Amino acid sequence: MKSIDQFVDSLYKGVDGNLEEISGFKEEMKAHLIETVKELKKEGRTEEESLRIAYERFGEIKIINTGLLNLFHKQKKFI
Repeated sequence: MKSIDQFVDSLYKGVDGNLEEISGFKEEMKAHLIETVKELKKEGRTEEESLRIAYERFGEIKIINTGLLNLFHKQKKFI
């Protein structure tokens, strides 16, 4: 099972943009995933099961990555 850091890093693969903004987005995503995992574990789920569910709820990696690539590409064009 991928760690949360690995999962979030995989979402940003190939994304080029303001490093400070990207770092902020990553930290927010990590915090959201950590909170979801904690809630699921409180419900009695295992660590592995909680991570899997949190990732599934977050969404498909390819779709999120494409969205981030488009977002930061458009942002660069605007600037």
